Amino acid sequence: MVKQCTTFSALRFTIFYSSKMFNSFSTVWNFLNYWYFRYLMVTELYMVEKWERAICNTVIVIILCMLTYLNCTVLHYTSQFWNTAFGNYSEIESPI
Repeated sequence: MVKQCTTFSALRFTIFYSSKMFNSFSTVWNFLNYWYFRYLMVTELYMVEKWERAICNTVIVIILCMLTYLNCTVLHYTSQFWNTAFGNYSEIESPI
């Protein structure tokens, strides 16, 4: 009798939290669908065919990857250059 009660309460606990998790997953999914829909409307990609949309999305992803690479590499060196050019030395790179 005790095993049935604990099993039933564990099952009820699992169902409650799995439905709660499903609701949160559904909320996130709806949020992503909404922003994808806005992306299609703003870029006007909803009017083109699927293969054209795939090419445009690929180009956009490549551009974003290149900008990320630029931010991680080149801008680090330029910020160091401008900091030393105007005398804003960090403690590690101080000339003294």
